[in-house]
Amino acid sequence: MARPDRNSKEFQFKFAREYYKTNNAEQSAIAAGWTPITARSKSHELPSLVGVQKHLKEMEEKARKKFDLSEEKIVSELMKVGFANMQEV
Repeated sequence: MARPDRNSKEFQFKFAREYYKTNNAEQSAIAAGWTPITARSKSHELPSLVGVQKHLKEMEEKARKKFDLSEEKIVSELMKVGFANMQEV
């Protein structure tokens, strides 16, 4: 079986979906259809592909909307944790 073309939309979507979950390019390339040998030697190139970047951005926006996340909200919550009085916990 031939390895999927790195420029195909289907491969880029599958790779991006796995990469979004794992942040591991090699394992994501394998899950998207590449052999372990090819993934080991070529997967580092995949996250920078325009199509992959587009899919990753779409997934991030979807997650932000789903969980109502904004930079301000995240910083606010981190500040609460960072400045908490541990004796009150």
